[in-house]
Amino acid sequence: MAGLAREVIHTIKERKRLASLRDWYQIKGLAPEPDATWKIETGTIVRAYTIPERSTRRRRPGGCWMCGGADDAADDDWMAAEVLEQATAKERRNSHLRQPRSRRHPRTAETYLGTPVAPADPTVEVAEPKRFWKIKYDLPAGRKEKTAVVEESQLQLLPPFPREGVSLACLRSFRAEFCDLLLGGTTTQVCLDIVMPLTKRAQTSLATSLHRAGCTDAEGRPFVAPATVFVSHAWRYRFEDVLDTLEAVGAEAEKPEEVYFWFDVFCNNQHGAPNLPQLWWKTTFLGAIRLIGSTCLILAPWSDPIPLTRAWCLWEILSTLRCGATLDVRMMPQERDYFIHALTDDLDKIVSVLSRVDCRRSEAWNPVDRDMILDAVHDTVGFTDLNATVTQQMRKWLALQGQEALRRMPDSERALSQLQRQLVGLLTQLGQYGAGSSLAEASVTACSAAFGADDAQTLTAIHNLAVIRMQEGKLDEAEPLQRKALEGRQRLFSEHHHDTLRSKERLALLLQAKKRLPEAEILFRECVALYEGLGQQESLDYVGALTNLATVLRKLADVNPEAREVRLNEAQQLLESSYEKRWQLLGERHPTTLISANQLGQLLHARGKLVQAEALLRAVLYGRLEVLGGQHPQTLNSRGALAMVLLQLRGPIEADLALDDAVEVAEQTLGKAHRVAESLREKREQIEQRISTQNNMAVGAADTTKSERHRAAAAELSDPKKMASAEIARGRKPSLAFPTPKPFDPNGSAANDTLPNPFGNPLDLKSVLNEPPTVNDQLPTLPSAPGYQMGEVRV
Repeated sequence: MAGLAREVIHTIKERKRLASLRDWYQIKGLAPEPDATWKIETGTIVRAYTIPERSTRRRRPGGCWMCGGADDAADDDWMAAEVLEQATAKERRNSHLRQPRSRRHPRTAETYLGTPVAPADPTVEVAEPKRFWKIKYDLPAGRKEKTAVVEESQLQLLPPFPREGVSLACLRSFRAEFCDLLLGGTTTQVCLDIVMPLTKRAQTSLATSLHRAGCTDAEGRPFVAPATVFVSHAWRYRFEDVLDTLEAVGAEAEKPEEVYFWFDVFCNNQHGAPNLPQLWWKTTFLGAIRLIGSTCLILAPWSDPIPLTRAWCLWEILSTLRCGATLDVRMMPQERDYFIHALTDDLDKIVSVLSRVDCRRSEAWNPVDRDMILDAVHDTVGFTDLNATVTQQMRKWLALQGQEALRRMPDSERALSQLQRQLVGLLTQLGQYGAGSSLAEASVTACSAAFGADDAQTLTAIHNLAVIRMQEGKLDEAEPLQRKALEGRQRLFSEHHHDTLRSKERLALLLQAKKRLPEAEILFRECVALYEGLGQQESLDYVGALTNLATVLRKLADVNPEAREVRLNEAQQLLESSYEKRWQLLGERHPTTLISANQLGQLLHARGKLVQAEALLRAVLYGRLEVLGGQHPQTLNSRGALAMVLLQLRGPIEADLALDDAVEVAEQTLGKAHRVAESLREKREQIEQRISTQNNMAVGAADTTKSERHRAAAAELSDPKKMASAEIARGRKPSLAFPTPKPFDPNGSAANDTLPNPFGNPLDLKSVLNEPPTVNDQLPTLPSAPGYQMGEVRV
């Protein structure tokens, strides 16, 4: 293996064990290669000046015809282009870059895009003939790609991407040689103290130096080869923690010896890194990620990952998603212990962590770079899809680590452990009911045998099993379990005990799900009164009881029209209080805050405030997509609620686009008999009935529909399944999730879309709820988010 130059020893002479550097001595003889002249060849990605239309041709001062001079062109004037082939004379004559007439441009020693002009002074050297290239480029505003003929001087080569990656054997050798120098050091310190001195004379990346030296492992495999995994990390991480994570990634590979990591501290030239233009990141870098095929995103700490706050890490994630590469989210090994401790002691903290994942709050040293990255996210996958992808990977990791920690426990302790009971709660909140159900059953059996039927731990296990049975839609099985837990806790504790109140609330929720609303109302009012008697009006449990009571009152208002306004007014007051407290205590994206906001949106719908209801329910849907995922029952319910508002406000086409495939997803993940699947089927039937009616109206009298868009849609969409194709035909970009909205403002203004807050400040609910009902025939519009116009939903 290559060694270290002698002068490097002097730069780190204060470090110990300098003798360990001897095996790196051979790098001393590696001088930098002569400056290679990059040549323009077919397939090269270059930067070319933007080429105006023929009608807008003009000569830039001091430059060539149409393209302009290199000295007066801003970076925004460039666009990425691919070189096709060298242009022939005929192609050059037929192009719009012909030699300008001599009468318009006096003959000088300069050459204008063609054959050299004879200078007036014979002593002046004649310029060499210039070459022209055919290039292919993309015009802005979504227009098709075109070809053009451009002078070679107007092309600027984009630097190539260094494709070399380093093997696990190389990383192990590096760690063994510099073990004393790595202790506690960050990646930044390792770069400054070791990597840069190693490559100071070669002025290349460490991977390039090792490749030139032909370094191999004990079995003759090269240390450096084309990368197979791109590593996205933060330079503030401890270097050895990053190496441990990469070891774990390699160990899971089918052939670890063939895994080569593109690790920037090794693979980038750390001496005078070029200031790469944004076009390079949009073209060359994107193509490199596609070729590598896999990105390993290292997140730490698990409670607030650093990479998600860095704009360039966000760009790496975005590039991975855009080019279809694999995104593998990893946590550092020591983060597992921190997570298990939090799982055992504070389950709510884990849910709060997922609700704080928001790539909108990423920052960069250069504000221009940050704006470019955030705009690219908004214009491509969108923040909703991006956040949903990251949180989905984090949910997988959280569930996997909890289950692995449980498996490491002795069999005799596992079923009785606090960890298993807490893991049941976590899996329930993540929507993984199948895995949680088996653990809950095992806990009930083990606790009953070990402690007896009336023990507190047994009653907790029964309560957890009842909760998960209810979430699975098995209401008849859940009710006797929940009543047993409630009665046992009433005997063991008292009516005012925290566990007793939770069991009573869960029983009330169960009765509400079974549509026994009067019984549920009685229990919820008892819980609210008990919390108030204990002076716990500021507790989250009390806030949850208010939200649940308001939900029952809203549903009872539809059952009893005579008391409708009375019940809706009371529900309004309760929801105003609960939403504001949850927003302040938990944040705007916490799942329980989204529950309160969702109930507010449905209350607005019930009171005829359709525009406000749409804005709020849409924001709730985006939040749930990002935090809970698209298959969670709460997310599916949000799709249904939004679809019903759009059915009244904007017609069945919009409603069906919003509902999308929620019915199929619910039936696949929850079962056809689940109450969520049944509710969504009922909503789809209403929408399809309206679509059928609208189609008949369009056939009979095309002018009877309210808008031109709906007339066209009614003529096109006899089958709702064709809606996505129709949207594409109308020029819309399909997406798996809705675009990210601007925060809803009841006063009609919209805040900056880059804010991580889907709602802005807490809504001024009184001004919203006290507005007169919206007339459905008049379709008012809200301030729209960038790339999204009200009335448009992308599927």
